[in-house]
Amino acid sequence: MGYGSEGNFNEACNLLERQNKKRCIPNPIAYNCILTCLGRKGKVEEAFTILEAMKMDAAANLTSYNILIHRL
Repeated sequence: MGYGSEGNFNEACNLLERQNKKRCIPNPIAYNCILTCLGRKGKVEEAFTILEAMKMDAAANLTSYNILIHRL
């Protein structure tokens, strides 16, 4: 959430990738933090890209979709 709040989305995504490499699969909460920050910054297209990537690691939940719907 910290990286996303600062607008440093690349570092936030890199953090998720590093977690995957160490077999620590990010949960929906981690992804939802990034989706929230992207939505607040008006980067809805990027948020949808993250949602697609999320489907490989963790199941999107109701909150994930509500974040995006709210920003649309």
